[in-house]
Amino acid sequence: MSNSQSNQESPGPGQAGWAIRALAAGDRAAVLQLNRENRPALATVEADDLDALLAHEGCHLVAVDTAGEVVGFLVSFPRESRYDDSEINALRRRLAEPFYYICQVAIARSHRGRGIGRAFYEAVAVAARSRGARIICCDVNLAPANPGSLAFHQRLGFASIGEGIASNGFAIVFLARRW
Repeated sequence: MSNSQSNQESPGPGQAGWAIRALAAGDRAAVLQLNRENRPALATVEADDLDALLAHEGCHLVAVDTAGEVVGFLVSFPRESRYDDSEINALRRRLAEPFYYICQVAIARSHRGRGIGRAFYEAVAVAARSRGARIICCDVNLAPANPGSLAFHQRLGFASIGEGIASNGFAIVFLARRW
């Protein structure tokens, strides 16, 4: 599995009980399970889809608890990756400058509110900066609505850069954070 983010991160202050590391082949089943548990907030990803996603260069991460169990995952791609879907292509049309697109992110319900999402996004920001990108992008469902995700992204400083329809037919808003 291709991954440009390979440094394991230790839990820092306020993060006891989990760590972030690169997504590995052995994490595949847990990632698929988290995807299933977080639908319809996430687009459906099956085993073949996950293999195709992870074949592309990007920053692909998992959060693990103290027992080593995967409690969250994030899959993201730089603008110039060969990853090809309607969402990243819409962002490529909207933004000429380099960016990272967060394609999938999910955290187990039992581990939400512990700073994992923020740590994931900061790790993507580090990967983006290392490639000269100053923008992180994502999309969030408007219908079916995902108000929790919208609020999370607003707290992190994301702003709307337009709306569209995702490949699964859901209405979405494209969000970006610049620094």
